[in-house]
Amino acid sequence: MSYLVGITGGIGSGKTTVSNIFSHLGFKVYNSDERAKYLMQTNDKIIRKITGLLGESAYSKGVLKKAIISQAIFNNKSLIEKINSIVHPETIKDFNSWVSENKDSILIKESALICLLYTSPSPRDSWASRM
Repeated sequence: MSYLVGITGGIGSGKTTVSNIFSHLGFKVYNSDERAKYLMQTNDKIIRKITGLLGESAYSKGVLKKAIISQAIFNNKSLIEKINSIVHPETIKDFNSWVSENKDSILIKESALICLLYTSPSPRDSWASRM
């Protein structure tokens, strides 16, 4: 069983810098933002739901058109919540699979939403440090 270490904080708080240090020291790091972006490009379920929500113009030749999403969700809290409800559950599943596949004694998770989206199998197996 691995210890899960969470790195969290707001924009510009240094999450990525700290994660890069851990990675450089040999620890495996799950970057939630990067994985979410990857999943939005590769996960058929996410692609279907985003296309259903925003239309075919959300993707061009299989590539997410970030400008379309940004324009659509700008100042639209309801749409932001819908996009999050599509992407976050799949990112949590991806993280849990990553944990299962990695048997290192310590695993690192970088996420701005750690405090909002608890994803560890057991509370006593993880702790988060707020940056």
